[in-house]
Amino acid sequence: MVTHFGLDAQANVSSALIVLHPNFRSQYTLLPNLLERSDLTPHYVAVPTPQTEWRELWLLLAHAFQEQADIALPKLAANTTAQKAAQQLNQVLAAHPCLLVIDAFDHANQESCSTFLAALLNHLPKSCHVALAGRAWCAELIPKLAPTVEILFYPVQEAAMLFDYRTVSNGRKLLEVYAHGQGRVVVNGVAVGKWDGHLPRALFHFFVDRGLVTRDEVFENFWATLRTKEATNVFHVTKRKIYDMIGFDLTTYTSGYYRIASDVDLRYDTATFLDCVQRSDGVDDDEALTLLNRAVSLYRGDFLRGITAEWAATRRANLRNQYVEALSGLARLHERAERYQSAMNFYARAMSIQPFREDLARSLMLLHLKQEQPKRALEVLERLETAVVRQTGVSKLDKRTLELAAKARSALAKPAR
Repeated sequence: MVTHFGLDAQANVSSALIVLHPNFRSQYTLLPNLLERSDLTPHYVAVPTPQTEWRELWLLLAHAFQEQADIALPKLAANTTAQKAAQQLNQVLAAHPCLLVIDAFDHANQESCSTFLAALLNHLPKSCHVALAGRAWCAELIPKLAPTVEILFYPVQEAAMLFDYRTVSNGRKLLEVYAHGQGRVVVNGVAVGKWDGHLPRALFHFFVDRGLVTRDEVFENFWATLRTKEATNVFHVTKRKIYDMIGFDLTTYTSGYYRIASDVDLRYDTATFLDCVQRSDGVDDDEALTLLNRAVSLYRGDFLRGITAEWAATRRANLRNQYVEALSGLARLHERAERYQSAMNFYARAMSIQPFREDLARSLMLLHLKQEQPKRALEVLERLETAVVRQTGVSKLDKRTLELAAKARSALAKPAR
Protein backbone atom coordinates (compact mmCIF):
# COMPACT_ATOMS: atom_id res chain seq x y z
CA MET A 1 0.00 0.00 0.00
CA VAL A 2 1.16 3.52 -0.71
CA THR A 3 0.33 4.54 2.84
CA HIS A 4 3.19 2.35 3.99
CA PHE A 5 5.75 4.32 2.03
CA GLY A 6 8.47 5.88 4.07
CA LEU A 7 12.10 6.46 3.37
CA ASP A 8 13.01 2.97 2.27
CA ALA A 9 16.41 1.79 1.08
CA GLN A 10 16.00 3.59 -2.23
CA ALA A 11 15.31 6.92 -0.55
CA ASN A 12 18.78 8.41 -0.63
CA VAL A 13 18.85 11.24 1.89
CA SER A 14 22.26 12.26 0.58
CA SER A 15 20.59 13.79 -2.48
CA ALA A 16 21.06 17.55 -2.70
CA LEU A 17 17.35 18.04 -3.38
CA ILE A 18 14.60 15.84 -1.97
CA VAL A 19 11.12 16.44 -3.43
CA LEU A 20 8.10 14.89 -1.76
CA HIS A 21 5.58 13.82 -4.38
CA PRO A 22 2.84 16.48 -4.54
CA ASN A 23 0.13 13.84 -5.11
CA PHE A 24 1.10 11.78 -2.08
CA ARG A 25 -1.65 12.60 0.39
CA SER A 26 0.30 11.74 3.54
CA GLN A 27 3.42 13.83 3.00
CA TYR A 28 3.69 14.59 6.70
CA THR A 29 4.15 10.90 7.48
CA LEU A 30 7.31 11.04 5.38
CA LEU A 31 8.94 13.95 7.17
CA PRO A 32 9.64 12.11 10.47
CA ASN A 33 11.27 9.28 8.52
CA LEU A 34 13.27 11.79 6.54
CA LEU A 35 14.54 13.44 9.71
CA GLU A 36 15.31 10.12 11.40
CA ARG A 37 17.43 8.93 8.48
CA SER A 38 19.47 12.11 8.30
CA ASP A 39 22.22 12.89 10.82
CA LEU A 40 21.99 16.58 9.92
CA THR A 41 20.34 19.26 12.04
CA PRO A 42 16.92 20.02 10.52
CA HIS A 43 15.75 23.58 9.88
CA TYR A 44 12.05 23.83 8.99
CA VAL A 45 10.23 26.67 7.29
CA ALA A 46 6.70 26.78 5.87
CA VAL A 47 5.60 29.21 3.17
CA PRO A 48 2.36 30.62 4.61
CA THR A 49 0.87 32.74 1.84
CA PRO A 50 0.43 32.28 -1.92
CA GLN A 51 2.82 34.00 -4.33
CA THR A 52 5.55 34.49 -1.74
CA GLU A 53 8.54 36.19 -3.42
CA TRP A 54 12.14 35.12 -2.84
CA ARG A 55 12.88 38.07 -0.53
CA GLU A 56 9.93 37.08 1.65
CA LEU A 57 11.25 33.51 1.63
CA TRP A 58 14.62 34.87 2.76
CA LEU A 59 12.96 36.54 5.76
CA LEU A 60 11.21 33.26 6.63
CA LEU A 61 14.53 31.44 6.42
CA ALA A 62 16.24 34.09 8.56
CA HIS A 63 13.55 33.72 11.23
CA ALA A 64 13.78 29.91 11.15
CA PHE A 65 17.58 29.86 11.43
CA GLN A 66 17.48 32.36 14.27
CA GLU A 67 14.73 30.61 16.22
CA GLN A 68 15.78 27.02 15.60
CA ALA A 69 19.59 27.25 15.63
CA ASP A 70 20.50 30.73 16.85
CA ILE A 71 22.16 31.43 13.48
CA ALA A 72 21.86 34.92 12.04
CA LEU A 73 21.52 35.27 8.28
CA PRO A 74 22.95 38.48 6.83
CA LYS A 75 20.59 41.34 6.08
CA LEU A 76 20.20 41.88 2.35
CA ALA A 77 20.88 45.15 0.65
CA ALA A 78 18.09 46.54 -1.51
CA ASN A 79 20.00 45.76 -4.71
CA THR A 80 20.97 42.19 -3.74
CA THR A 81 20.01 39.72 -6.47
CA ALA A 82 18.54 36.27 -5.86
CA GLN A 83 21.81 34.72 -7.05
CA LYS A 84 23.88 36.83 -4.64
CA ALA A 85 21.54 36.03 -1.76
CA ALA A 86 21.86 32.30 -2.53
CA GLN A 87 25.64 32.67 -2.47
CA GLN A 88 25.46 34.29 0.98
CA LEU A 89 23.18 31.54 2.29
CA ASN A 90 25.57 28.87 0.97
CA GLN A 91 28.39 30.50 2.91
CA VAL A 92 26.30 30.13 6.08
CA LEU A 93 25.40 26.53 5.24
CA ALA A 94 29.04 25.62 4.66
CA ALA A 95 29.72 26.52 8.29
CA HIS A 96 26.46 25.04 9.62
CA PRO A 97 25.54 21.81 7.74
CA CYS A 98 21.81 21.13 7.90
CA LEU A 99 18.77 19.58 6.28
CA LEU A 100 16.63 22.51 5.15
CA VAL A 101 12.93 21.57 4.87
CA ILE A 102 10.75 24.03 2.96
CA ASP A 103 7.08 23.14 3.38
CA ALA A 104 4.13 24.40 1.30
CA PHE A 105 6.53 25.30 -1.50
CA ASP A 106 3.55 25.50 -3.85
CA HIS A 107 2.69 28.80 -2.10
CA ALA A 108 5.93 30.32 -3.33
CA ASN A 109 6.02 32.45 -6.45
CA GLN A 110 7.58 29.79 -8.63
CA GLU A 111 9.46 32.10 -11.01
CA SER A 112 10.95 34.21 -8.23
CA CYS A 113 11.74 31.50 -5.68
CA SER A 114 12.93 28.97 -8.25
CA THR A 115 15.62 31.40 -9.38
CA PHE A 116 16.80 31.77 -5.79
CA LEU A 117 16.65 28.03 -5.00
CA ALA A 118 18.35 27.02 -8.25
CA ALA A 119 21.25 29.34 -7.44
CA LEU A 120 21.36 27.84 -3.95
CA LEU A 121 21.22 24.20 -5.07
CA ASN A 122 23.66 24.56 -7.94
CA HIS A 123 26.37 25.49 -5.42
CA LEU A 124 25.02 23.82 -2.28
CA PRO A 125 27.70 22.52 0.10
CA LYS A 126 27.88 18.72 -0.09
CA SER A 127 27.18 18.51 3.63
CA CYS A 128 23.74 20.12 3.21
CA HIS A 129 20.44 19.00 1.70
CA VAL A 130 17.15 20.68 0.81
CA ALA A 131 13.73 19.01 1.03
CA LEU A 132 10.63 20.47 -0.62
CA ALA A 133 7.06 19.58 0.31
CA GLY A 134 3.88 20.93 -1.23
CA ARG A 135 0.86 20.22 -3.39
CA ALA A 136 2.34 21.17 -6.75
CA TRP A 137 5.30 19.94 -8.80
CA CYS A 138 8.21 22.41 -8.85
CA ALA A 139 8.18 22.50 -12.65
CA GLU A 140 10.04 25.81 -12.95
CA LEU A 141 12.83 24.84 -10.57
CA ILE A 142 14.00 21.53 -12.06
CA PRO A 143 15.08 22.87 -15.51
CA LYS A 144 17.20 25.53 -13.79
CA LEU A 145 19.28 22.99 -11.88
CA ALA A 146 22.70 21.91 -13.09
CA PRO A 147 22.95 18.28 -14.29
CA THR A 148 25.25 17.59 -11.35
CA VAL A 149 22.54 18.30 -8.77
CA GLU A 150 21.33 14.96 -7.43
CA ILE A 151 17.54 14.86 -7.01
CA LEU A 152 15.40 12.38 -5.10
CA PHE A 153 11.71 12.44 -6.07
CA TYR A 154 9.55 10.13 -3.99
CA PRO A 155 7.50 8.19 -3.42
CA VAL A 156 7.10 6.96 -7.00
CA GLN A 157 4.67 4.14 -7.76
CA GLU A 158 2.78 4.09 -11.02
CA ALA A 159 0.16 1.66 -9.73
CA ALA A 160 -0.83 4.28 -7.16
CA MET A 161 -0.68 7.11 -9.73
CA LEU A 162 2.52 8.57 -8.30
CA PHE A 163 4.66 9.35 -11.35
CA ASP A 164 8.18 10.67 -11.75
CA TYR A 165 7.60 13.82 -13.78
CA ARG A 166 11.28 14.10 -14.65
CA THR A 167 11.03 11.06 -16.93
CA VAL A 168 8.38 12.39 -19.32
CA SER A 169 9.73 11.97 -22.85
CA ASN A 170 10.16 14.99 -25.08
CA GLY A 171 7.16 15.54 -27.30
CA ARG A 172 4.85 13.44 -25.15
CA LYS A 173 2.25 14.54 -22.65
CA LEU A 174 1.69 12.80 -19.33
CA LEU A 175 -1.98 13.46 -18.68
CA GLU A 176 -3.25 12.56 -15.22
CA VAL A 177 -7.01 12.68 -14.76
CA TYR A 178 -8.52 12.38 -11.29
CA ALA A 179 -12.26 12.17 -11.82
CA HIS A 180 -13.33 11.33 -8.28
CA GLY A 181 -14.51 14.24 -6.22
CA GLN A 182 -14.57 17.57 -8.05
CA GLY A 183 -12.10 16.31 -10.67
CA ARG A 184 -8.51 17.36 -11.26
CA VAL A 185 -6.34 17.36 -14.37
CA VAL A 186 -2.53 17.41 -14.34
CA VAL A 187 -0.30 17.81 -17.44
CA ASN A 188 3.36 16.83 -17.01
CA GLY A 189 3.03 17.45 -13.29
CA VAL A 190 1.33 20.86 -13.58
CA ALA A 191 -2.34 21.14 -12.61
CA VAL A 192 -4.76 22.65 -15.12
CA GLY A 193 -6.33 25.80 -13.69
CA LYS A 194 -9.93 26.92 -13.88
CA TRP A 195 -11.85 25.68 -16.89
CA ASP A 196 -13.32 28.12 -19.36
CA GLY A 197 -16.88 27.24 -18.45
CA HIS A 198 -18.75 24.08 -17.54
CA LEU A 199 -19.02 22.63 -21.05
CA PRO A 200 -15.30 22.21 -21.93
CA ARG A 201 -14.66 20.50 -18.59
CA ALA A 202 -17.59 18.12 -19.08
CA LEU A 203 -16.65 17.28 -22.68
CA PHE A 204 -13.01 16.72 -21.66
CA HIS A 205 -14.04 14.19 -19.01
CA PHE A 206 -16.51 12.55 -21.39
CA PHE A 207 -13.72 11.93 -23.94
CA VAL A 208 -11.39 10.60 -21.26
CA ASP A 209 -14.00 8.36 -19.66
CA ARG A 210 -15.27 6.88 -22.93
CA GLY A 211 -11.86 6.56 -24.57
CA LEU A 212 -13.45 5.78 -27.94
CA VAL A 213 -16.58 7.63 -29.05
CA THR A 214 -18.42 8.64 -32.23
CA ARG A 215 -19.52 12.16 -33.01
CA ASP A 216 -23.14 11.00 -32.83
CA GLU A 217 -22.60 9.80 -29.26
CA VAL A 218 -21.12 13.15 -28.34
CA PHE A 219 -24.04 15.04 -29.87
CA GLU A 220 -26.58 12.75 -28.24
CA ASN A 221 -25.11 13.35 -24.79
CA PHE A 222 -24.40 17.08 -25.12
CA TRP A 223 -26.50 18.70 -27.84
CA ALA A 224 -29.42 16.39 -28.50
CA THR A 225 -31.83 19.32 -28.94
CA LEU A 226 -29.69 21.16 -31.50
CA ARG A 227 -29.66 20.68 -35.25
CA THR A 228 -26.57 18.95 -36.58
CA LYS A 229 -25.03 22.12 -38.01
CA GLU A 230 -25.49 24.04 -34.75
CA ALA A 231 -24.21 21.13 -32.68
CA THR A 232 -21.15 20.84 -34.93
CA ASN A 233 -20.28 24.50 -34.45
CA VAL A 234 -20.62 24.32 -30.66
CA PHE A 235 -18.66 21.07 -30.62
CA HIS A 236 -15.67 22.54 -32.44
CA VAL A 237 -15.66 25.68 -30.29
CA THR A 238 -15.74 23.52 -27.16
CA LYS A 239 -12.93 21.29 -28.44
CA ARG A 240 -10.87 24.41 -29.10
CA LYS A 241 -11.41 25.55 -25.52
CA ILE A 242 -10.15 22.18 -24.28
CA TYR A 243 -7.01 22.67 -26.37
CA ASP A 244 -6.52 26.13 -24.89
CA MET A 245 -6.81 24.76 -21.35
CA ILE A 246 -4.49 21.74 -21.63
CA GLY A 247 -2.17 22.97 -24.39
CA PHE A 248 -2.57 20.14 -26.91
CA ASP A 249 -5.12 18.13 -28.89
CA LEU A 250 -6.70 15.60 -26.55
CA THR A 251 -8.20 13.45 -29.32
CA THR A 252 -7.66 12.35 -32.88
CA TYR A 253 -10.41 11.36 -35.31
CA THR A 254 -9.94 8.13 -37.27
CA SER A 255 -12.33 5.57 -38.78
CA GLY A 256 -15.36 7.42 -37.44
CA TYR A 257 -14.17 7.56 -33.84
CA TYR A 258 -12.64 10.14 -31.55
CA ARG A 259 -9.92 8.55 -29.46
CA ILE A 260 -7.18 9.81 -27.14
CA ALA A 261 -4.26 11.13 -29.22
CA SER A 262 -1.30 8.77 -29.63
CA ASP A 263 1.19 11.23 -28.13
CA VAL A 264 -0.81 11.44 -24.87
CA ASP A 265 0.09 9.08 -22.03
CA LEU A 266 -3.21 9.00 -20.17
CA ARG A 267 -3.30 7.95 -16.53
CA TYR A 268 -6.91 7.81 -15.36
CA ASP A 269 -7.87 7.09 -11.76
CA THR A 270 -11.26 5.62 -12.70
CA ALA A 271 -9.69 3.13 -15.11
CA THR A 272 -7.05 2.16 -12.56
CA PHE A 273 -9.70 1.82 -9.85
CA LEU A 274 -11.83 -0.51 -11.97
CA ASP A 275 -8.80 -2.52 -13.06
CA CYS A 276 -7.81 -3.12 -9.43
CA VAL A 277 -11.34 -4.19 -8.47
CA GLN A 278 -11.64 -6.56 -11.44
CA ARG A 279 -8.20 -8.10 -10.96
CA SER A 280 -8.89 -8.75 -7.27
CA ASP A 281 -11.37 -11.45 -8.27
CA GLY A 282 -9.74 -14.87 -8.65
CA VAL A 283 -6.36 -14.11 -7.05
CA ASP A 284 -5.05 -15.20 -3.65
CA ASP A 285 -6.09 -13.27 -0.57
CA ASP A 286 -2.84 -11.33 -0.14
CA GLU A 287 -2.88 -10.05 -3.71
CA ALA A 288 -6.60 -9.29 -3.51
CA LEU A 289 -5.98 -7.30 -0.34
CA THR A 290 -3.28 -5.24 -2.06
CA LEU A 291 -5.45 -4.58 -5.12
CA LEU A 292 -8.57 -3.63 -3.17
CA ASN A 293 -6.64 -1.37 -0.82
CA ARG A 294 -5.23 0.37 -3.87
CA ALA A 295 -8.69 0.69 -5.40
CA VAL A 296 -10.16 2.17 -2.22
CA SER A 297 -7.31 4.69 -1.97
CA LEU A 298 -8.06 5.87 -5.53
CA TYR A 299 -11.76 6.44 -4.86
CA ARG A 300 -11.62 9.93 -3.39
CA GLY A 301 -15.31 10.75 -3.57
CA ASP A 302 -18.13 10.25 -6.03
CA PHE A 303 -17.34 10.53 -9.74
CA LEU A 304 -17.25 14.14 -10.99
CA ARG A 305 -19.46 15.78 -8.42
CA GLY A 306 -20.94 18.87 -9.97
CA ILE A 307 -21.50 17.41 -13.46
CA THR A 308 -25.20 16.56 -13.51
CA ALA A 309 -25.51 15.19 -17.06
CA GLU A 310 -27.10 11.77 -17.40
CA TRP A 311 -23.91 10.10 -18.65
CA ALA A 312 -22.04 11.31 -15.57
CA ALA A 313 -24.83 10.40 -13.16
CA THR A 314 -25.01 6.87 -14.59
CA ARG A 315 -21.26 6.44 -14.38
CA ARG A 316 -21.29 7.87 -10.85
CA ALA A 317 -23.85 5.32 -9.67
CA ASN A 318 -22.01 2.39 -11.28
CA LEU A 319 -18.68 3.41 -9.76
CA ARG A 320 -20.29 3.86 -6.35
CA ASN A 321 -21.52 0.26 -6.60
CA GLN A 322 -18.00 -0.89 -7.46
CA TYR A 323 -16.63 1.04 -4.51
CA VAL A 324 -19.06 -0.67 -2.16
CA GLU A 325 -18.02 -4.02 -3.61
CA ALA A 326 -14.36 -3.14 -2.99
CA LEU A 327 -15.11 -2.20 0.63
CA SER A 328 -17.14 -5.33 1.24
CA GLY A 329 -14.43 -7.40 -0.45
CA LEU A 330 -11.88 -5.98 1.97
CA ALA A 331 -14.25 -6.71 4.84
CA ARG A 332 -14.55 -10.35 3.81
CA LEU A 333 -10.79 -10.71 3.44
CA HIS A 334 -10.19 -9.30 6.93
CA GLU A 335 -12.96 -11.46 8.33
CA ARG A 336 -11.42 -14.56 6.78
CA ALA A 337 -8.11 -13.63 8.39
CA GLU A 338 -9.90 -13.15 11.74
CA ARG A 339 -9.12 -9.44 11.82
CA TYR A 340 -12.64 -8.78 13.00
CA GLN A 341 -12.36 -5.11 13.96
CA SER A 342 -10.97 -4.22 10.52
CA ALA A 343 -13.71 -6.31 8.91
CA MET A 344 -16.40 -4.49 10.88
CA ASN A 345 -14.91 -1.12 9.90
CA PHE A 346 -15.06 -1.97 6.19
CA TYR A 347 -18.60 -3.38 6.42
CA ALA A 348 -19.67 -0.20 8.22
CA ARG A 349 -18.04 1.98 5.52
CA ALA A 350 -19.84 0.02 2.81
CA MET A 351 -23.16 0.38 4.64
CA SER A 352 -22.67 4.11 5.07
CA ILE A 353 -22.94 4.32 1.27
CA GLN A 354 -25.62 1.66 0.74
CA PRO A 355 -27.42 1.39 4.10
CA PHE A 356 -30.19 -0.72 2.59
CA ARG A 357 -27.91 -3.69 1.82
CA GLU A 358 -29.17 -6.58 3.96
CA ASP A 359 -26.26 -8.84 3.08
CA LEU A 360 -23.81 -6.30 4.45
CA ALA A 361 -25.93 -5.71 7.52
CA ARG A 362 -26.11 -9.43 8.27
CA SER A 363 -22.33 -9.80 7.97
CA LEU A 364 -21.81 -6.87 10.31
CA MET A 365 -24.44 -8.10 12.79
CA LEU A 366 -22.87 -11.55 12.83
CA LEU A 367 -19.45 -10.10 13.62
CA HIS A 368 -20.90 -8.02 16.44
CA LEU A 369 -22.48 -11.17 17.86
CA LYS A 370 -19.16 -13.02 17.62
CA GLN A 371 -17.59 -10.15 19.56
CA GLU A 372 -20.39 -10.36 22.14
CA GLN A 373 -21.80 -7.00 21.13
CA PRO A 374 -25.54 -7.72 20.74
CA LYS A 375 -26.52 -4.08 21.34
CA ARG A 376 -24.40 -2.96 18.40
CA ALA A 377 -25.89 -5.72 16.26
CA LEU A 378 -29.36 -4.34 17.00
CA GLU A 379 -28.17 -0.83 16.17
CA VAL A 380 -27.13 -2.12 12.76
CA LEU A 381 -30.59 -3.67 12.37
CA GLU A 382 -32.25 -0.38 13.29
CA ARG A 383 -30.27 1.54 10.68
CA LEU A 384 -31.05 -1.15 8.10
CA GLU A 385 -34.79 -1.01 8.79
CA THR A 386 -34.81 2.78 8.48
CA ALA A 387 -32.96 2.61 5.15
CA VAL A 388 -35.17 -0.16 3.75
CA VAL A 389 -38.35 1.71 4.67
CA ARG A 390 -36.94 4.89 3.12
CA GLN A 391 -36.13 3.04 -0.10
CA THR A 392 -39.13 0.68 -0.46
CA GLY A 393 -41.80 2.03 1.85
CA VAL A 394 -42.05 -1.26 3.77
CA SER A 395 -40.00 -2.80 6.56
CA LYS A 396 -40.04 -6.41 5.39
CA LEU A 397 -36.65 -8.04 6.03
CA ASP A 398 -35.13 -11.36 5.04
CA LYS A 399 -35.74 -14.29 7.40
CA ARG A 400 -31.97 -14.64 7.98
CA THR A 401 -31.77 -11.04 9.14
CA LEU A 402 -34.64 -11.52 11.56
CA GLU A 403 -33.02 -14.65 12.97
CA LEU A 404 -29.83 -12.71 13.72
CA ALA A 405 -31.93 -10.00 15.36
CA ALA A 406 -33.60 -12.61 17.56
CA LYS A 407 -30.19 -13.94 18.63
CA ALA A 408 -29.07 -10.43 19.48
CA ARG A 409 -32.17 -9.73 21.60
CA SER A 410 -31.79 -13.07 23.34
CA ALA A 411 -28.14 -12.37 24.12
CA LEU A 412 -29.02 -8.91 25.35
CA ALA A 413 -31.72 -10.32 27.65
CA LYS A 414 -29.33 -12.68 29.39
CA PRO A 415 -28.15 -11.42 32.76
CA ALA A 416 -24.54 -10.29 32.92
CA ARG A 417 -22.13 -12.81 34.40
